[in-house]
Amino acid sequence: MIDAFHDMRLKLLAPLGRFAMPDGYWENPASTAERPACHLTFDDGPFPETTPRLLELLEREGIKATFFFMGRNVLKYPHLAAMVARAGHEIGNHTHNHLPLLAMPGRVFESELDRTSELIFDAAGVRTRVFRPPFGIIDRGKALAVAERDMRLVYFGAVAEDWNPIGAREVARRIMAQIRPGSLVVLHESKHFASQCLDSTATIIERARERGLFFDTIVP
Repeated sequence: MIDAFHDMRLKLLAPLGRFAMPDGYWENPASTAERPACHLTFDDGPFPETTPRLLELLEREGIKATFFFMGRNVLKYPHLAAMVARAGHEIGNHTHNHLPLLAMPGRVFESELDRTSELIFDAAGVRTRVFRPPFGIIDRGKALAVAERDMRLVYFGAVAEDWNPIGAREVARRIMAQIRPGSLVVLHESKHFASQCLDSTATIIERARERGLFFDTIVP
């Protein structure tokens, strides 16, 4: 009964978000019946506890993903951002400090956005083309600021609330209860729950492939 409640609540998040949020990227438009492709995305990194091992896993599985990095973590671990770029994965902007955006003054948001993009470029030599708002919430004025910087606003699809220590098995179960062709899968890097991130990712890849699903990067 508890599982059913969680699954229903999480399945409603994306439809409600589409209704309330400014226009953005919610699913993979290239997904077809012949090639049902999803997106595998990771928020909040980079972290030495997760990023290198995720890269090893993704390389082993032949998957390209999208990493939404926080500027403050890129500042701490620029070599990890460089590793992600060299491996051919997409790097997105997730603001510098991961603060709620609705109450944030526009000029502060633009500073967070620009600083993070600059840090990513300095570390990895790539221009960020995608932006995911913290908590998946943004207003129209800030969405316009994203567009003015030639970045695509990216939201979420299959989520697990894995910023909490719910265990790798439960993370995978929640994602697999929601995933479908075109889904935008959201997972979170964490130095505190590193094994949860790594183990759930491996399980999700395995189970998604059993359903005939593929993964690719977000291309604006």
